[in-house]
Amino acid sequence: MDDARLIPADHLHAFVVRVIERVGTPTDIARVVATTIVNADLSGHPSHGVAMIPHYLAALEDGRLAPAARPVIVQELPGSAVIDAQGGWGHYTAAWTMDWLIEKARGVGVACASIRDVKHIGRLGEYAEQAAAKGCVGIISVAWGGQGVGVAAPHGGRSKSLGTNPLAVGAPTGDDSPFVADLATTTVAAGKVYVARDGGEDLPPGCIIDRNGYPATDPEAFFDGGALSLLGGHKGYALSLVTCVLAQLNGEYDEDGRKIHGAYMQAIDISAFQPLTTYQRHVRALMDDMKAADAAPGFDEVLVPGEPERRARDRQHTRGVELPGPMVDSLRDCAHQVGVDPIG
Repeated sequence: MDDARLIPADHLHAFVVRVIERVGTPTDIARVVATTIVNADLSGHPSHGVAMIPHYLAALEDGRLAPAARPVIVQELPGSAVIDAQGGWGHYTAAWTMDWLIEKARGVGVACASIRDVKHIGRLGEYAEQAAAKGCVGIISVAWGGQGVGVAAPHGGRSKSLGTNPLAVGAPTGDDSPFVADLATTTVAAGKVYVARDGGEDLPPGCIIDRNGYPATDPEAFFDGGALSLLGGHKGYALSLVTCVLAQLNGEYDEDGRKIHGAYMQAIDISAFQPLTTYQRHVRALMDDMKAADAAPGFDEVLVPGEPERRARDRQHTRGVELPGPMVDSLRDCAHQVGVDPIG
């Protein structure tokens, strides 16, 4: 990226807050949303970072996103809840829900929630890290499923019927590198296709199929009626449907559209099972054992889930968040659209 710009993370955060405040987002919500968005860029996942701002503004403009809405609990038991996000910022709803679950888990050991009317919540690893930082195991999934919805085709098919349907699990290790497994059940997240197109790059083989069901690498094939491929074929297909089964706990089903959509979140208080320090020591030992494995040809070292994100944050906190020139131009257009000072 010869035309890349390095933007200090605090400048980027302030910019996002300015933009979404201007379109009606309360300051406290704007700060949480901005933190989640910028953390995605810092963690090396630009597909879930500021590249999404134009899409959020479009959703706000046509009423698909309610900027001032706050989540409400519509059904509650000691260890569970159904939460209505009321069409508001998904990032805020997810962070709020995980905080609530952590507090609940302190009393009952395990707490879970299914969320209805929820919008894009960004990088799921954010909330897995949130749970791990409080001595909990965090589990998060998001699902879209049904005829003609989402961005992915079922295994053996070519019609869009599923979302990227990601799943994340986080656990503390006693240091600044928690275990964080965060994966789409598709080979890549949809945002990465946008990033590849905007950067003029092909996708690796196996990421997408074209409108006829054949493998493709040109991102334009996805936008021309194609679909994302599922991770690991039939195994990723099954895992994608697992997220749908969990999401449907929220009771939100479009009978006419035959559509399931929702998020599922869970917090497990480790101290309800064993001393936190013991658990952390054993998980860290497991991670260290993985890293001690001899590197295979083509690899410099063995990494563990969560480590690439920590390294990316360490690097970009120091030197700034690297944004491609076209993305900076897009953010300037967004600034002009809502009437705030541009980035950079």
